[in-house]
Amino acid sequence: MKSVFSIILSVLLLFMLMPLCVFSDNEISVYLNGNLVTFDQPPVVVNDRTLIPLRAVSEKMGFDVKWDNGIVTVSGAGRHAVLTIGNDKAFLDGVEISLDVPAQIVNDRTLVPLRFIGESMGADVKWEEHTHSVYITYDDSIVYFSLSDITNSDVLVPFSYNEFYFTNSSYAYNHSLALISLGMAVSAFSTSASNSSYGENGDIGREDNLKKSYDAMGFTDARFYNYDKSLNDTSDKVAYGIARKTLSDGSTLVSVALRGGGYGAEWASNFNVGAAGNEHNGFSAAKNEVYSSLSDYINGIALSSLKIWITGYSRGGAVANLLAASLDNGKLCSPSNVFTYTFGSPYTKIISEDYDKTKNIFNIINPRDIVPLIPIDSWGIARCGVTLALPSASDTYEYRQLCKKVGGTYHSFTGLSYDPLCGDAQISYAYNEMKSLVNVFYDREIYARVWQPLFIDIMGFKFSCYKNADGKYVPYETLSDYLVAVYGEKGTDAWSKANEFVKTIGSSITSVSSENNMDRSSVEEYFIDLLALCFLNGVSPLSLMSVLSSPKAVDNLFIIFKSGIFTTADIAQNHSPAVYFAWLENISDVKSMNILR
Repeated sequence: MKSVFSIILSVLLLFMLMPLCVFSDNEISVYLNGNLVTFDQPPVVVNDRTLIPLRAVSEKMGFDVKWDNGIVTVSGAGRHAVLTIGNDKAFLDGVEISLDVPAQIVNDRTLVPLRFIGESMGADVKWEEHTHSVYITYDDSIVYFSLSDITNSDVLVPFSYNEFYFTNSSYAYNHSLALISLGMAVSAFSTSASNSSYGENGDIGREDNLKKSYDAMGFTDARFYNYDKSLNDTSDKVAYGIARKTLSDGSTLVSVALRGGGYGAEWASNFNVGAAGNEHNGFSAAKNEVYSSLSDYINGIALSSLKIWITGYSRGGAVANLLAASLDNGKLCSPSNVFTYTFGSPYTKIISEDYDKTKNIFNIINPRDIVPLIPIDSWGIARCGVTLALPSASDTYEYRQLCKKVGGTYHSFTGLSYDPLCGDAQISYAYNEMKSLVNVFYDREIYARVWQPLFIDIMGFKFSCYKNADGKYVPYETLSDYLVAVYGEKGTDAWSKANEFVKTIGSSITSVSSENNMDRSSVEEYFIDLLALCFLNGVSPLSLMSVLSSPKAVDNLFIIFKSGIFTTADIAQNHSPAVYFAWLENISDVKSMNILR
């Protein structure tokens, strides 16, 4: 009798120690975006927690589920989650998370807690007690952005936002956050539709894509800066948006998205490096304005509950890089709560021993993109934070297969072809030409004094437009037209002086044209352009001529003047946001990239 009692007691104790799995009399209904989901294994309740079949829901949401000896991998929409049957720990993008109850097998089906569905897939999950129903809302069409540099149209691409991205330290790279950050950065581009008002000031909707993104993600109190400025404006500024959102833990997330595309003649500011100082002048001036606006915006938000999300592409990425570094002093926000992702950013700052303090800044670059290689790195200018390079070319089967996937994703975005295996020769040529310019510029001080004002005007000319007789904005055909339009009588006078000066250096023109296999009239026009800029900016024409005595110098400057480096098809394509998107969509985490610093 005692033996039987002991057996019964042991069995009871065993059941008490086991998770309580309840097949409720009230069947649990699951709705995905309002549609009832049918299961061959119904949901169950374990320790007062609802578990639902993973594959049936995840595949309807477009996620891929793989099973390998008790380890389940879920991937899609830039997310990568791994869980183990019977383990209450899981990993989301390499970050450990705790589950209310472990995943388990019931009738050969993997069941997971509802919380895992919400966190790993970016879904909104709600439980309705009185109807025993689960409502899963999943909107994978979050970010509106413009790919006007490739397709000249505004495009909607599905990306998902999840506040879980901001629950960990900003010093940990998060691939899903990188993807949505790129989406936000490109949302900040001017809309392609606003190009019809290229040279006009005022509220004409240049910020509309960013506004839609903020609305889609539930951000409020959105404010927009500098989008009302003409795209002919060459000043040291950046257009940007700031908005806020209250997270479920009560903290406030403030988004700062900086425009890095569709900004017109502001491109000229990229050449305002400056003669001295730790920071690139053009980027620094823009950063200071954003910092001031952000400081005013967050006034009154408790420091302990504030998180800041900064993102930018190209020029916007450079300003974002400096802004985040400035915030790392902790005066506006704790650095561990400043989440920063930049893409295709040029160099920004002379890096000092403070480098370790900015490791919450992640800069993603394409090794075939020329923009992250400028300005001249021999001046000691680099980027704050950690720079991650997308996969470099290698002659392996795995890399070739990855390139096929990248090309396919790019085509789905743009309808155009892209071969990551092409373009190396053009990039190598362009990079070597950029490096050889060092011999022309000598050092940063000489560049700032002699060349900088010339290049700012040249780039202003390349990226400005005027309204023609049909009322459409079109590029200026000649530098002289641009200078007269911008400088008025002063531009006309400079042009006249340049023409007179060219008459006195006739033999030099003949020599340069013959040594460079160029038509004399082309060289003459080229010199008039440069000399007119000299007269406008107070640069001595004689000092310019002494430098141009080298045929190679003429070649290099001619490339810059005609912007050949930046308009070669493969080079321009490799700076496209669509290329960055395509790569990031097809790699799963930071391990797939090369850490440059």
